[in-house]
Amino acid sequence: MRKLLIEASATFGLVFFGTGACVVDAVSGGRLGVVGVGLVWGVAVWALAAVSGAHMNPAVTFAAWRSGRLPAGDVAPYAAAQACGAFAASIMLLVLFRERAGALGTTVPAAGLSVSFVLEFAMTFALVLAVLRLPGRHVPAAAGMIVALEAIFAGSLTGASMNPVRSLAPALVSGRLGGLWLYLLAPMLGGWAAAVVSSEQQLKAGDGEDDGQQALDRRVRQPRAAEIGAHRPAGHGGEGQTPDDAWEAPRPAEISDQS
Repeated sequence: MRKLLIEASATFGLVFFGTGACVVDAVSGGRLGVVGVGLVWGVAVWALAAVSGAHMNPAVTFAAWRSGRLPAGDVAPYAAAQACGAFAASIMLLVLFRERAGALGTTVPAAGLSVSFVLEFAMTFALVLAVLRLPGRHVPAAAGMIVALEAIFAGSLTGASMNPVRSLAPALVSGRLGGLWLYLLAPMLGGWAAAVVSSEQQLKAGDGEDDGQQALDRRVRQPRAAEIGAHRPAGHGGEGQTPDDAWEAPRPAEISDQS
């Protein structure tokens, strides 16, 4: 239950600040601009992920399950908690701004359905792959920077959703459902593709480690020929004899000592 509360709370904060920046930008006549809105999204992801460790995104949750990092039974509860947080944020913005709330930061495929679909797929793929492949301590900063970069890059084209509940909640609360299916499907497919690629990279890395360990084991089990020769008994010109094994005549001083 604690994890679900964290997911809901973190997703609430993400959608409240992120889509809230879109609302403020619209109310203020574009004072924030695309760069300002993108930076708000990035900082929100960075801060909330660092504090809570929450997914805040069904695409990330699905990819975590696909990669074997999350039990299957946790996927639906996580997604439900994220949806609850997102809807609470959109309702809060509607209450605060009322008629000025407008579209509540609803994502719109301004670049066309096909281009927007490809962009959302690619942006979600990059985000989720970074989350899966980077060390945990680097994920909040990296995810925040990726979200900010992609929001600045494609915010005016698709809204740079990368997150199904981020698009679902504002669309349903504001009643603007055009192109919603795209923002539900493309991020999930992007997350799935990232999970597949991450799993393949992990397998290859594991195979490489196994090959290296096997090579090391062979070197330990099979000493070099010179080492083998060094441990053979000295002979008289026989097999295994080395220059160090050859007989030497005693030095004159040794002859005199013996006589």
